Amino acid sequence: MISSSKPSAFSKDDPIKILAHNLDYWLPYAYSFIEKQLETHGRVPIEDKEQEKEFKKIKKKVPQEVEVCRPLIGGPIWQGEDEAWNATKEIVEIADRNGKLRNIIEAVKSNRIKDDFSNEWSYAKEDFERRIFKKRSKIKVTFVELHDTPPVHGPYSELHEDLLWEDFLGLLDTKEKRIVVCLRNGITKIGEISRMLGYANHSPVSKSLSKIRKKALKYTNQ
Repeated sequence: MISSSKPSAFSKDDPIKILAHNLDYWLPYAYSFIEKQLETHGRVPIEDKEQEKEFKKIKKKVPQEVEVCRPLIGGPIWQGEDEAWNATKEIVEIADRNGKLRNIIEAVKSNRIKDDFSNEWSYAKEDFERRIFKKRSKIKVTFVELHDTPPVHGPYSELHEDLLWEDFLGLLDTKEKRIVVCLRNGITKIGEISRMLGYANHSPVSKSLSKIRKKALKYTNQ
């Protein structure tokens, strides 16, 4: 189902594995296949004139759009490994026609999360990490986090001082936001901030702080 990747490359809670074992999803399509197979066995014949008379009587009582039939003849649905494999493929096709199976699988494959993968390396995991962390992109994605302070203005913001910080952060670029995050978490020495952010010296931090001060003055004086 996923080329160049072993089943062990995915976690036990992988959505596709969960789908594969979800009887609530598969049973309706399995029943549909079983009914189709039973129809090939034919129906139980009428045994005598009394049954024939009763059968005709019932057909007259029901509405025209209702079909009255004799019971299907029972029998094996499949026998042996080859027939079981053909039955499986047919059930998958029915699930795809009536339950959008391939669309579901494609949606799972296209919207992976980190928890879908095991600790083993695989091409699928590598492609996922490239897509998430933009290894092939010239633009580096940086995650900025403020502890105990919502970084985004939202409906659950309550305190005036938080709203001030949230609005101000919207004026800063990524480098400046990272510096503000350090300051908000009690890291105030320029040298220490430079080391944490991976700069060779404190010059980039000093220049960014100067820009931040100007933006802060302009923002608070509005």
